Amino acid sequence: MKRILYFALCAVLMSTGCSDDEASNNANNSNNVNNVNNSNNVNNSNNVNNVNNSNNVNNVNNLNNSNNVNNSNNANNVADMGMDMAPHTEVASIPETTFTMGCAGSVACDADEAPAHEVTLSAYQIDLYEVSMARYQGCVDAGTCTMPNSDTYDPTTTPNLPVTGMSFAQATTFCGWAGGRLPTEAEWELACAGTTGFTFPWGDLTTECTHLNRSGCQTDNARLAVDELAAGASPYGLHHMAGNAWEWTSDFYAADSYANHAAMNPTGPATGERHVHRGGSSGNDSSLARCQNRAESYGDEVGGSGLGFRCVY
Repeated sequence: MKRILYFALCAVLMSTGCSDDEASNNANNSNNVNNVNNSNNVNNSNNVNNVNNSNNVNNVNNLNNSNNVNNSNNANNVADMGMDMAPHTEVASIPETTFTMGCAGSVACDADEAPAHEVTLSAYQIDLYEVSMARYQGCVDAGTCTMPNSDTYDPTTTPNLPVTGMSFAQATTFCGWAGGRLPTEAEWELACAGTTGFTFPWGDLTTECTHLNRSGCQTDNARLAVDELAAGASPYGLHHMAGNAWEWTSDFYAADSYANHAAMNPTGPATGERHVHRGGSSGNDSSLARCQNRAESYGDEVGGSGLGFRCVY
């Protein structure tokens, strides 16, 4: 939050050279904005008023009491890098919901997607986008996260590409730093398919490159920025739930998991060798991008070049 607030102030005051290090050095332990006079009013040509002790920048970027950024004045979303590096900024809120989990037979099902069964999930929030390189670098800069196992990691040149090459532990650490955790399989599937049980996030039909980044869509099967392909968004507005990058879940894999699921907030087996990942990647065909597809091909310790994640809160 200190970093977000600093970038908000920099964006409005037309400052130049605002860095992540400066952001961390200009927010004190009580989360007050330094260089604001004792009456907490900053008077200048940009009308930044009343930066108070609850971290509100009134009439500029509206950082409200819950530390959310109100983008109604569209000040470049508190500077592009600043917003991307925030712990979490854009989420979908999913209310308590009962839905049918698993493959119901509209397409060919894998054995580990059966039986289809009804589960109820408590309300939760989930990232609209896969975690980007820029967001992940914020955790690295904070000294909490370690560098990905990827030779394509370049948060400066490609800040909005999904971070990949993530081990299960690295993904778990980031989500904890961001104030959340990895989604369960059930949470991930509901966010992908909605209550109608779509095969793909947008429905049951097209698998065109306008909707998902699958094998053959991009040169060298390259990944796209986390906010691209809005046509393929899920019923809750999530991007790239199909294709682009595989995504970790918190559940251990077992072929018979669904036969033993709890009816409320299922979490999968208590133990196992590998955790489930979902959604397919830019190097896979569309059959692996189905909302119901389950995979455990990547080991927890190493991850893989096509494996990313998003968080729930």
